[in-house]
Amino acid sequence: GSIRTQSANDDDDDDEDNMESEEAAQFEEEQTFICLQLLQLVKCADLQEEGSRRHLVSILYTILSSQETPDDLVETCIRTMALAHDTENQFLQTISEVVGEINDGSSAGGESAFSEDEASTENQHESLCQIRILSILSVVLEQVSGNTSSMGLLDTFSDSIVTAVTTNNNLVREAGVSCLGKYALLLPETKIVTDFKPLLLQVASNKNEKVEVRAQALLALCDLALLFDGVLGPISSSTANEEEEANDVSFVFLLSEMLCNSNPALVVLAAEVAAKLLFAGKLNDHPTMVAHLVAIFFDTNLLKSDADEDFDEVKEIGNPVRLQQILSLFFPAFSIKSREGRATLANCIKPLLSIVSEKLSKKKRGKKATAWPIAKMVEYVCSNIDLGE
Repeated sequence: GSIRTQSANDDDDDDEDNMESEEAAQFEEEQTFICLQLLQLVKCADLQEEGSRRHLVSILYTILSSQETPDDLVETCIRTMALAHDTENQFLQTISEVVGEINDGSSAGGESAFSEDEASTENQHESLCQIRILSILSVVLEQVSGNTSSMGLLDTFSDSIVTAVTTNNNLVREAGVSCLGKYALLLPETKIVTDFKPLLLQVASNKNEKVEVRAQALLALCDLALLFDGVLGPISSSTANEEEEANDVSFVFLLSEMLCNSNPALVVLAAEVAAKLLFAGKLNDHPTMVAHLVAIFFDTNLLKSDADEDFDEVKEIGNPVRLQQILSLFFPAFSIKSREGRATLANCIKPLLSIVSEKLSKKKRGKKATAWPIAKMVEYVCSNIDLGE
């Protein structure tokens, strides 16, 4: 009887704890909603008076530098802070001070001797601080123009971003790579090619890296390649790994390799990136890459892999259904756009047959071979060429 009573008391305690946590979550959600509405009102407020503007910046500074601040408030706080400053340099200076404040908080007590549990808690706290800094910088980098006068202040963020990219924490590394892609967009081409392209290529080509992190690096390289041709070229032999040929260490080579990857998620992502670069005219005379896209377009196994992934909606990058929609528009548009595009489509038929032949030769033991509609694929390519003509 005493055991049953104790069990009942434990259940009651658990129910009370659950109710308290739910009430706390609801309270935080309500408070966050109220804060967001108040921050929206700032757009309608008169910020010309210096005293009230400084007071607003001080409040926003305190909110952003606190780890207790919910993530949902960060973006709106930063956009509001940008409105409260007269110049971009003043805004970046305040953000630099916020980042410094968070860094000081993460390193506080770092020289003390910790037990194993305390050290684990400290590492977790440091990772949370890094993620908060990166979430702030991600929004800030979208707000600034990257003009010459602000480059000195932007350079102060470089260490925080590069440190995050090279850390052992997966979540921090993913956020760091995403932030690096936005940061690099504001830099001159020479600095991108020499300093950050090798780092992004290293992450994207690392087969031991998480798919999500590799995907962020690939998307960052794609954005940079659309703006700067130097991103597509090979890394010079002085910066390439001694065991690799310099000509092989390039974004184009990596992309071609990913299109043949056994991981469906990487194949879908690489195909979307390849389609963007081909249509933008950044990958001229690459019929083999177009052939891979045709094969992927007709690959029914990729659509089946969609059921194994947890996608919130079709618009999400990496979704096979989204890729099908993109490619269904890409091929006719690529043909209509230029004579070179039609020539590339015509030249892709031979490598396409080789790709399909190789896939048929890789039949897995005990599984039925995938049927490839070769005649239909060739006919589809030819019909798009005729459409372009």
